[in-house]
Amino acid sequence: MNVTLNKNQLAHLSHSISMKGVNYYDVNLEMTDHIASEVEEEMESSGLEFMKAVNKVFLRYGRFHFMNIEDEKTRKIQKQSWRQVKKGFLQFFTIPKVVITISLFIILQYLIENGFIEYIFSSFIFLAITISSRLFYLKRKWIGKENYLQLYKFYGSFSLLFQLIIQGMVQSPIYLPQNVNVTQLYLHTTYWTFVFLMFFVLFEIYTNELKLLRLQNA
Repeated sequence: MNVTLNKNQLAHLSHSISMKGVNYYDVNLEMTDHIASEVEEEMESSGLEFMKAVNKVFLRYGRFHFMNIEDEKTRKIQKQSWRQVKKGFLQFFTIPKVVITISLFIILQYLIENGFIEYIFSSFIFLAITISSRLFYLKRKWIGKENYLQLYKFYGSFSLLFQLIIQGMVQSPIYLPQNVNVTQLYLHTTYWTFVFLMFFVLFEIYTNELKLLRLQNA
């Protein structure tokens, strides 16, 4: 007779895997499914009750087995995220997005050249707060409060972005002198154009990942 675990038994397995250092909901689901299959096979072949079968299955794996698997998945998926970000960024230099890039560059150059660089800071802070709040709301609405490795893979990119913002705020003068040379002007403009484009890319990719998770969890 085929053995199928019930919801409470699956929840027990999920909790046990979490206690072994697995932090991400999607990774936990994958591991729970795998362990559940082994437990069902053990109960069928050996006739053991659920808890004894669970203990026997978990004894097959080392203390840090599940944690190491999650770490390996994290490193792998972070590499994939950088490729996604790179691809999304390069799309802003192809038609039709190249128009956005050129327009953004011209606007930023005007603001910097005329001593309005504080508007760049204010605009970015406003965008960051508004969009971050929106993404947080959509995540809670669509997929709940659980942590997903599929989303975490972009946190490194977000961290780099905010480091660039802080670095730019520290090094960019509030008012450039009237006799600023063209090279300095272009360097500042290129820097902030890159930062804004990175922000747009990450927002687009993160939103798409949320939509994908929403469909997967529907």
